[in-house]
Parts: sequence; structure tokens; C-alpha cells
Amino acid sequence: MSQLTYLCLRCREVVAFVASADDVTCARCGARFPLVLGSIPVFLDEGMKEANFYGEMFREAATRYEERFRVEAEHGRWVLLRLLELEPRMRDAFGKRVLEIGAGTGHLTRSLAAGEIFPFRTLVVSDVSPEMLAVNWGQRTETEKGRDVQMAAFNVLKTPFPDGGVDVVLGFDVLHHVLDYRKGLREIHRILAPGGVLVVKEPYREAYRLFAFLAMTLLRDRLALTFRDRRKVTAWIRHFSRLIRSGEEEDHAALATVDDKYFFTREGVVRDGKEAGFGEVSECNVLERPRESVFEGGNFFGAMVVDFFRGVGLSRWGLRSAAALARDVDVCIGDRFLKDYPVNTLFVFRKADRSDV
Repeated sequence: MSQLTYLCLRCREVVAFVASADDVTCARCGARFPLVLGSIPVFLDEGMKEANFYGEMFREAATRYEERFRVEAEHGRWVLLRLLELEPRMRDAFGKRVLEIGAGTGHLTRSLAAGEIFPFRTLVVSDVSPEMLAVNWGQRTETEKGRDVQMAAFNVLKTPFPDGGVDVVLGFDVLHHVLDYRKGLREIHRILAPGGVLVVKEPYREAYRLFAFLAMTLLRDRLALTFRDRRKVTAWIRHFSRLIRSGEEEDHAALATVDDKYFFTREGVVRDGKEAGFGEVSECNVLERPRESVFEGGNFFGAMVVDFFRGVGLSRWGLRSAAALARDVDVCIGDRFLKDYPVNTLFVFRKADRSDV
């Protein structure tokens, strides 16, 4: 790699950056930015230390994160296919400029970079953590290496792209980590071309309210949980309640140093998207369908409940109690859970075309 074209964060001009072994240099103002693995420029504003919280957090933990939270690429593939099935207009973006935000170690990147499900002209894979991108870079396939795929580290609040510089932005589990995510939406709106689209997968608040109800139900049964389980469940309920309250009160000090900061609602996302300038905001619930054999045992609801409590840290005894509770609730809720309480849902933001303005 010898030259890249980006928007310089210092002089705000779109110029060619000349790459050396250790950094890239703006050909106009001479600003230098680090280069990781000889291929990943790091466009992080030193004045955004607080906003770059996750970049600092993963400086030493990227590999451990990948080992603990790795999600198989097949999940990203399945969600992309469902997106195209439910939102056929996404096919209009085939062959254009695509940006992945919050890529992390690559559970969506592998399916995107292959270019088979979502063909692209160019793909830029980004994250606020250079270390996470380094892990992502190391997992590239031979197919990816033959395509126009670039990686760059930057914050979604201040991206190195000109106005209208990309056509599609995709991000899984990104916005709820961004303290000022509304500013992030405005920045993405800026860099999208007219008619461009943003698709993000985010946690849905009402599903977690249901989990909180199930957690309280388990606490009321003296035989359902061990003493340690009860402490973990109680701690999670308190943590969740604080996050909801802090989000509603916009208490940034309380949210600044926690991981999952927000649990979104349809109404809130539509409001925020409109305020950011998007002409259309809609929800694309990939789980809104009858359960199929692809879900183990046909009970996807139960699997989601058990997986949630596994994340809370329950013992085997506690997980068995959670599974039994999920079976009982499933008799009453069934497939309605997938429709009304998606743990994660896709939100689709469309920037107005010039003809619509």
C-alpha cells in the first residue's frame, strides 16, 4: 500500500495520504497518523480521549475479547440474508461504496468482505480500536485479499470521509456503545451520499425488560437459584435499571465508563434518526417469523433466555431453572416473543435523495 485518499482530520481536506512503514502523511498539511500492520491507518483525534474510551479499553484486551465473545461469521451471513429478504431495496446499493463501523474482530466483516451476499465496489472496515482491527485483519480469507477491502481505525463521531463519501454504512452492536450516539448519527448522515442507507443492529429495550421480569420471577422462587446466582441476578437487575434511568435522564457521567450504555426503543430511534436528518427510519426485525428447524429444538425463545442468563453468569443449576421458566413462558408467548420482543433488531435509516428534498 502506498497511497490512500481520506479526509484529513486536521486540515479537513480530501487528499492523498502517503504511507511509510509506520504512518500515513497528509500530502497537504503534513499531518501524520499511525499505521498498524503496514496497512491500517489510525485516524483518531487526540482531543477525543473520552469518546475513544473503547479504543483505550481494548488496547490490551482485543485478543482476549475475541476468545471470549467470538461470534461465528455464519451469524453475520444469516442476518445479511434476512436483511435482503425483508428489505429488497437494499439491493439497489449493490456495487457501491460500503463502510462497516464498529467491526471489532470481524463477525460481520467476513460475510461482507466475501462480496457474495452484498457485492460492493469498495469496502472500508472500521473500528475505534486499532488492536481489534489487527485481529480482524489477521483473519482475512484469500477471497478478501483479492477484493478492494481496506481497514481504518477511527471514531464514528469524527470520520475521515468527505460529505457524501459512502453509499452504505453497516454496523452490528455499535451505537449503544457510543456515548453521544446522536452525534454519531449526524456524522453518518453527513458522509452518506443522497439516497444512502445506514443499517445498525442494536439491543431492543422491551426484550430486556422482559428478561428483568423473568429474573425477578426466578428470585421469588427460593429453590430456583443458588446464593451466588441470586447475587448475580440482583446485581444485573440493578445495573439494567441504572442504565435505563441514566439514559432517560441523559446522565452522561454515569454512562461514560460502562460498556452497554443504551437499550433502544422503536420510537426513540425514529425520533433520533429524523433529528439527525434522515428522511426515513424503519425497523427490520429479522426474527419476526415462525420458528424453524434452524433453531435448536425449535424453541428459539428458550434458547435466547438461557443464553441471556448464561451471560449473567448463572450456574448450571440456575440455567436449568431459567430453561424451565422459559418453557413455561413459551406456552403463553410462543412466537410472539420473536415479533414483539426481539433481543436485537435492525434499524434502517435512509438519507433523502436529492429528488426528495
